[in-house]
Amino acid sequence: MAAPGTSEAFDERRRAEFDRCLQRFADQFSEWEMLTENDLWTAHYTQVRAMSGLLRGVGDQVCREAAEDAGDLESLSELENVILSGWRVWEFFRGKLVQRREEDFLPGLTAGV
Repeated sequence: MAAPGTSEAFDERRRAEFDRCLQRFADQFSEWEMLTENDLWTAHYTQVRAMSGLLRGVGDQVCREAAEDAGDLESLSELENVILSGWRVWEFFRGKLVQRREEDFLPGLTAGV
């Protein structure tokens, strides 16, 4: 049943959009986990896994709650905000790692390694 003031088609699109957002969040970690299996990135192996494990746990919890409240768009919006907060945390951490991909920064970041 559609939420008051919305159509079923809108609700379905909104749910599909939420599901894609959740999937992209989970997919982001796989790339970095694979990258840290490379010799150049092994120093960050445990860091990446700790962060991805924590944030995947957040994503899993959001997924469970979304399944419980499948028809509630207001709840979906709140859960989407949780995922967006997770993105902010990940982006902060990921930004530090991305610097190591820049050749101009590499000599200073690997000094003493």
